Amino acid sequence: MREPIAMESLAAVAAGGWRGRRSPWDEIDYSVPLPEGFVMPEHHWPALAEATFLTPPQRIRANRAALSFSCEMFIQSETYVITYLEERRRRIGGLVPDTALDRFVAEEREHIEAFYRLLDALNGGRYGDRKLKLMRWTFWDRLMLWLAPPVSLFTIAALFEEMSLPVAAVMDERPDQSYAPVRAVMDLHAREEKLHIHLDDRALERSQGRLPRWLYALQLWLALPFMAYVDGVLARAWRRAMKDFAAKERLPAGEARRLLRRRPSRSDMLGIQSFIAKLGSRPLPGSRLFATVLAIATR
Repeated sequence: MREPIAMESLAAVAAGGWRGRRSPWDEIDYSVPLPEGFVMPEHHWPALAEATFLTPPQRIRANRAALSFSCEMFIQSETYVITYLEERRRRIGGLVPDTALDRFVAEEREHIEAFYRLLDALNGGRYGDRKLKLMRWTFWDRLMLWLAPPVSLFTIAALFEEMSLPVAAVMDERPDQSYAPVRAVMDLHAREEKLHIHLDDRALERSQGRLPRWLYALQLWLALPFMAYVDGVLARAWRRAMKDFAAKERLPAGEARRLLRRRPSRSDMLGIQSFIAKLGSRPLPGSRLFATVLAIATR
């Protein structure tokens, strides 16, 4: 099945005027030549940093493959959010004002375009068709979005947005291993995702006032199987990325297998820990136990 999001130009996205005359995304220079070394700090992906069997040039190429995976991950997760906000607007039922949701969608579209432009820069223009190479939009993705109630969806969105916030900070830890366009995209992305998290929180709080406590808790807990599904999607995409890398590098089978298991990145873990701490401190039905279970599941 083809992906549901028909990508628009940045000019069309900003046509509503809320950005002003020029979007800050237009200021990012994607033409900066790729460095000879890493494009993202190597310690961001512990599994690759610990792969001592890779030669220095192989470590650099693995670093670029992992960043391509991360860009696809952001695109896939934001496509989930856009699709839900556009196709399930009635289900949301005013939990967030329509004008705020429209801005939310427009910003997410800009984020997707920015990540595609990064993918082009990293892969010699291979993403000019604006199609993902590691992930697929399937019947199961649509079914998940059709089944997800608002509390589940906004909880999942808040988690993934929280995971995106520390990426820029991780790059600051090793600026010598940080490709300038990636740093610019991750910084602006984090700033806008903070507003999105605020909208997620607003939706969750208003849902609490509309639903019986037991139903709110049930919808919150339903987020867990949906999270498990998305984690499976990402795990398969990581395997594809590392299989492609191993094949190009002609790695022995044993070494290739050591790269296939996806482990959380440094920013993933920082974001998950922040999300768990926030959720555990909020007086929402079922939130503290949910946070405890999530902490155990992500150890």
